[in-house]
Amino acid sequence: MTTKFDPISRLRLYSGVVLYVYAAMHLLNHALGLISLEAMEWGREPFLAVWRNPAGTALLIGSVAIHAGLSLYSLYRRRTLRMPFHEAAQMVSGLILPPLLAGHVIGNRLLHEKFGLEDTYTWVLLNLWVLDPKLGAQQALALIVAWTHGTLGLRRYLMLKPWFATWRPVLFAFSILVPILSLLGFAQGGREVILRMQSLMWFADVREAINWPGDDALAWYLSTLDAALTGMAVLLVLVLAARGGRALRHRRMGLISVSYPGGRRISITQGTSVLEASRSAGIPHASVCGGRGRCSTCRISVEVSDGELPPAGDDELRVLHRVGAPEGVRLACQLRPPVDIQVTPLLPPTATTKDAFSRARYLAGDEREIAVLFADLRAFTKFSDGRLPYDVVFILNQYFHLMGKAIDEAGGRVDKYIGDGVMALFGIESGPQQGCREALAAAQAMARALNTLNETLRHQITEPLRMGLGIHVGTAIVGEMGYGEIMSLTAMGDTVNTASRLEAATKEFRCKLLTSHDVAERAGADLSRFPSRDIEVRGRTEPVAVYLISEGLETMLEDSEAARSGAAT
Repeated sequence: MTTKFDPISRLRLYSGVVLYVYAAMHLLNHALGLISLEAMEWGREPFLAVWRNPAGTALLIGSVAIHAGLSLYSLYRRRTLRMPFHEAAQMVSGLILPPLLAGHVIGNRLLHEKFGLEDTYTWVLLNLWVLDPKLGAQQALALIVAWTHGTLGLRRYLMLKPWFATWRPVLFAFSILVPILSLLGFAQGGREVILRMQSLMWFADVREAINWPGDDALAWYLSTLDAALTGMAVLLVLVLAARGGRALRHRRMGLISVSYPGGRRISITQGTSVLEASRSAGIPHASVCGGRGRCSTCRISVEVSDGELPPAGDDELRVLHRVGAPEGVRLACQLRPPVDIQVTPLLPPTATTKDAFSRARYLAGDEREIAVLFADLRAFTKFSDGRLPYDVVFILNQYFHLMGKAIDEAGGRVDKYIGDGVMALFGIESGPQQGCREALAAAQAMARALNTLNETLRHQITEPLRMGLGIHVGTAIVGEMGYGEIMSLTAMGDTVNTASRLEAATKEFRCKLLTSHDVAERAGADLSRFPSRDIEVRGRTEPVAVYLISEGLETMLEDSEAARSGAAT
């Protein structure tokens, strides 16, 4: 039985979005200072209409309380403080933001509520630019910290959306322009207030209009600010003390062993996730979403466990299903093993957001029946001798373009280009029967394409290019393999080796294509008019029955269909 989804991460996300919208509206209001002080006051009216009504106030206060409380809980829940720089930046910015903003909130909203202060932009700019410029610098810093914290959090969530890559330049420009324009508007508004302060009458009118706070209000402000800062410090100390107490308690309960490939083994306390175990030991481990169970890049294969593991929750199952993870795969950030465990990270530490999107199950590794085709140009080394490197590359690129197009149009997938050869896979998703039909169709199209290329190059080459092809069908291990950014879908196994050997054998038998009988039978193609024989293939104990096709390759499927129709009549 699975657990329900984690409401904590969702509440933290939703409350963070509310606060980010509030910050964006507030900063855009600051930017109106580039126009005039009156424009800032005009923009303040719709801002207050949204946030200074009972519903808006409740939403804002609730979001602040939830987000701050869950951030402290997240700090408590962490079993290690080792983390990537961007995660550390978001955590630290979140911790220093409340003390930076406390004076601003108390000196504006709370003075307004308790003493009737009209906390206009004129009041704010007078305070921050004239009465106490140090507070102005602090608020500018708070603006940058708040926007950075929110942007990092929102980016971590949005980067997992398929549309994010398309909109990323626009969102990046927005995230940079808003704080810059806000700071410029704040500076220009302050400059305007300083100039207006030269008129004593203007200052007197302002004091009367905003209900300037008296000494009692100032004393209340200072005592409330001290209490708020003290309370924040106490809360942080309590969380850190609770972390230390939990670590001591769990250490007495005994340690758990987590083993990694290469024989590395580390000991952790109960309740520590596998991702946290990796980080605490300095083992590089991918985690695009920061261990929130959203991206799947931290996924691991559980090789051995000394007992039953906690079941995956609904959110974890949803992510694993999205990427087609097979049984035995878990998210390292969600799995908190109660017993000794041996795991293998499935993605390199450099995994990116593209690895978090929905992927076919076979990409993680699967055994499938497929058709494999190999093609190779004959005597191309001799052909290239004496030619300029540019000419060789030019001709090869034309050849690869035509062969790749023929394979794609037939329904196959180019696995790789090897020197002057090509390896292609067919039927990975459609099955071996369709794969065999596609492989034969590709071979026929490739032969036609080579004829076209020879015709195009007839004035540049002394003799036509020749090609040998080999096709076989059978079971192969299919999956995405490689390292770092050099990852691609490929196949391995006896079927691949046999297809390669058949292609090489076309030299010995002086034909264009060697295809096994199994391929023709699976494809439903009548190739009986072509010579057939059993040949020995290195690495196989049994000979392989093949068709030797040379003349007529370009029309073999049409001829096969005609022969079938004639036999039917």
